[in-house]
Amino acid sequence: MPYQTTDILAGSGYAIEYQAAGTTWVVARDVMVAALGFSAIQSTHDNSTLVNRGFVWASSSGVEFLGNNSTVTNKTGATITGTYGIYFGGTAAFGATVVNDGTIAVPAYGILGSDIAGLHVTNTGKIIGGAVGVGYATSTPGGTEGALIKNAGLIKSEVFGVYAETLDGLTTTVVNQADGVLQGGVAAIRAVSGQLMLKNKGTIVGDVLAESAGAHDKIINKGKIDGVVQLGSGDDVYRGKDGKAGLVYSGDGNDKLVAGDRKDKFVFDTGLDEAANVDKIKRFEPGHDELHLSKAVFAALTGPGGLQPGEFRNDSEAQDTNDFILFDRKTGALLYDPDGVGGAPAVQFAQLDKGLNLHAGDFVVLA
Repeated sequence: MPYQTTDILAGSGYAIEYQAAGTTWVVARDVMVAALGFSAIQSTHDNSTLVNRGFVWASSSGVEFLGNNSTVTNKTGATITGTYGIYFGGTAAFGATVVNDGTIAVPAYGILGSDIAGLHVTNTGKIIGGAVGVGYATSTPGGTEGALIKNAGLIKSEVFGVYAETLDGLTTTVVNQADGVLQGGVAAIRAVSGQLMLKNKGTIVGDVLAESAGAHDKIINKGKIDGVVQLGSGDDVYRGKDGKAGLVYSGDGNDKLVAGDRKDKFVFDTGLDEAANVDKIKRFEPGHDELHLSKAVFAALTGPGGLQPGEFRNDSEAQDTNDFILFDRKTGALLYDPDGVGGAPAVQFAQLDKGLNLHAGDFVVLA
């Protein structure tokens, strides 16, 4: 096992370059490993391991591993920096692990897994990236594993805290623990493809965007999300538990939305479809939680602002000229009647618990 106990400053080439598979390299405490033109530490071999207790810096990537089953452990008090902090790549590679108790701070990506299936990140330290804190993008053929990110420290970026772009069928799992802070200036989490699974007990500062077409995303929020939650177009799940969040956009699909003890605000802003876009809402509390309706979809409503009392009726059928929002207390069906008189068929867009005492004050009309 190579043990680096002296400083290295490479004017050209890599400061440390692995020569064989299965090598573990340790950078000792207070030792600097730096490169001016390339990555500081580089390996193209499988089963490469780095344990950093010192300071790693490069004008390119601090660490660049291009083989299968690579592992980087950044200890408490240690630092990795560069344009990219840790870069995993290669051609259809499998397996990459980061355990960070120290600091990874860069202007681009703190950690980037590119074209690699199976990225595991466990963070109790700080991961700060100007563009992305932790990024994952894979098109690895035959990949069966997405990304797993466990955070009990700080993951922060001016753009995306976590960014994921995976193959359909793969899952990006983010577990933000009670002490975890996950922050992004544009979005805290953005998953543009594949399934997003988020379990939050900590603090998320920024929006959570699940943008996949057809994946079944699942978000369990027991902490705080200081931003909106945007579900994708699949049959998704959002559970409020004891958590707090901004507006929750359910998107397309037959979603399941479970309100928690905090005030939940569910938004309906996609085209109505009784077969493919009826959300089931559990534990909705009238007078506490809110249902937000986009005027672009619910065009007959007066809005924006609070729903007019005359535009809501506790009934399954409209009775006069402006009964646009109908709630059937016997069945729990929530419907929209576009002409308010029953001339056109009412369309169900949500299913609530039976017997609720809904009223117009539970609705907000969005522009």
